[in-house]
Amino acid sequence: MSKEEAQCIFCEELIPADSEECPHCDKKPFSGMYFDPETYKVVEQLEKDGELEKAWEILHEEWMQHGDVDYYDDEMYFELLEKMHELYERNPSLIRQRVDLIKDYWRNAVYYAYVVHKNDIEEGLEIVRKANRKDLEKELIEYLNELHGVRYGLG
Repeated sequence: MSKEEAQCIFCEELIPADSEECPHCDKKPFSGMYFDPETYKVVEQLEKDGELEKAWEILHEEWMQHGDVDYYDDEMYFELLEKMHELYERNPSLIRQRVDLIKDYWRNAVYYAYVVHKNDIEEGLEIVRKANRKDLEKELIEYLNELHGVRYGLG
């Protein structure tokens, strides 16, 4: 690989280093390194159009890419996380997606820091309690137990 070439993080093909899109898989080859601010405009329009799940999916996909272990981007990771929190606050019907995000966040916390902090646990449980979703509260508790079981070699 020369200085003029880079490897796409998705399909692993060699491409010109200045490529904004991989010609092999049509994805942004360095998505963990930069972010297109136009994405926020697309999400806002989808929210206005009532396509909440699609708006959430776009933010979540970007968040996952910016949290990738090989291309971790701390600033964008937390900015996108905040945007998803705001979207949920405006649209409580996204409770299922919010719970899945909590689980993703906890999984990342265990991966990077080996523990889910007490404040994060309390925040997650408060969200589902506020929504009066005992089923989701139980799901979060079971998931947390599973994470810690794996962490301590019990799972």
